[in-house]
Amino acid sequence: MKIALTGASSGIGMYLLERFEARGHEVINFTRRPAGKNDKYFNIENPENLSHDCDLLIHLGWRYWDIGDATDLNLVATIKLLESFPEKSKIVFLSSLSAYTTQSRYGNEKLLIEKLFLARHGLVIRAGVLWGGHAISGILSTIHKIAKIPFLCLHLVPDPILFLTHYEDIFEEISEYLEVQKGGLVISGNQRPVSFVEILHTINRKKFMHLFLPLKPVIVLARIFNAIKLKVPFRVDSLHGVLNNRAVEISTAINSRSATSNTIEEFKSWLV
Repeated sequence: MKIALTGASSGIGMYLLERFEARGHEVINFTRRPAGKNDKYFNIENPENLSHDCDLLIHLGWRYWDIGDATDLNLVATIKLLESFPEKSKIVFLSSLSAYTTQSRYGNEKLLIEKLFLARHGLVIRAGVLWGGHAISGILSTIHKIAKIPFLCLHLVPDPILFLTHYEDIFEEISEYLEVQKGGLVISGNQRPVSFVEILHTINRKKFMHLFLPLKPVIVLARIFNAIKLKVPFRVDSLHGVLNNRAVEISTAINSRSATSNTIEEFKSWLV
C-alpha cells in the first residue's frame, strides 16, 4: 500500500513512518522541506496543486498559529488535502482530547476537521498526550522544560489532568482500520489519567520551592506576550486545551478496546 503521511518529521509521525515501512508499505512524506525520493512538497500555509497516487492518507500535520494568522489555516489546508484523494479512499486523522472542550481554538479546529473525515467514513483517533519513540516531543517537551527549572516546582491550579496515549496504540488503531475497513471515532488513552504535577515530580523531585499559579491567568499573560512579539516557551493554545473539566466523561469514553496497553509506570520509566 502507498501511504501519504503528513507531519512525519518528528514524534508520532516519524514513528509511524518507520512502523509502516517495516510492514512493507511505501510511505510518502508530505513535507514543507522535501529532500528524499519519498518526500513530496506539502505546505499547510499554501496547500495548492496536490497530485499523487497514494491509497491511504494519515493526517498528523498541524500549523500552530502566530499573531495575524488566518483562523482556519489548518481547516482550509485539510479540505484541499482531502480533495486530492478519491471519495472512497482510506483516510485517517489524528485528533486530540482537546476536542472535548470548546475553550481552545486548537480544540475547536480539531473538532471541525474530525467532522470532515467522519463524513467520508474515515478513521478519527482522538488521542491524549502522545509518548513513545526515542525522544520527547509535543506538550511533553514543554512539561520537561518546566520540570527542569532549578530549585522551583511549578504547580498549575487547577492541576491539569492528562490522559496518555502511546505511539504504538495509534499504529495498532490504524492497522485495524486497514483490515476491517470500518472508520469512525476512536478515543485512545489510559483510562486512569495522570496529573501535571505527577509528571513534573517524575522528571525531577529535587525542588526546594513550590510556586502555585492559576492556569487561566498564565495563559492570558502568555497571550499578551505573544501579542507584543515576546516568545513564551510553550504553545499557548495547545496548553489551553488541558483546561477541561470532563475527565470523568473522557475516562468513560475510553473503552476496553481503545484503552492503551501501557501503564503509568511504563510511561514514567520511559520519561526519565
